Amino acid sequence: MKTVNVFFLVFLSGWLIFSGCDKIENPIPKNDNLVLDTALKFDTVLSKPNTNKQVVLIEEFTGHTCTNCPQAAKEIRRLDSIFGEQLIPVSIHAGLFAKPKNNTDGSYNTDFRTAVGDELNTSFTPFGYPSAMIS
Repeated sequence: MKTVNVFFLVFLSGWLIFSGCDKIENPIPKNDNLVLDTALKFDTVLSKPNTNKQVVLIEEFTGHTCTNCPQAAKEIRRLDSIFGEQLIPVSIHAGLFAKPKNNTDGSYNTDFRTAVGDELNTSFTPFGYPSAMIS
């Protein structure tokens, strides 16, 4: 039985090695009209001083009746305290947990939903709440 398993593994490995890649002739066609500007200086993360700052947009899908969303909001607040102006947090109230409730005490009766938020929620269909998209 071991001989059959070893033979199968050797056969499978050889098949994967020889059939796994295709050779593509001339994958990038030559373009004689391409002009490179060598006078440009590109600033990188390692250069000193670095004048470019990465700004990160975090879009959180949330709702005021979501039970896990306060913890996510605390985490976003913590990240915001670390990164400051480099982090742009946006909360999008959309989906099941954003619907207002008609509670007798008036809790959760404010509707924070917007047409754009509903459209984003429909377009990106978050798996659960809270969810976030990060650029």
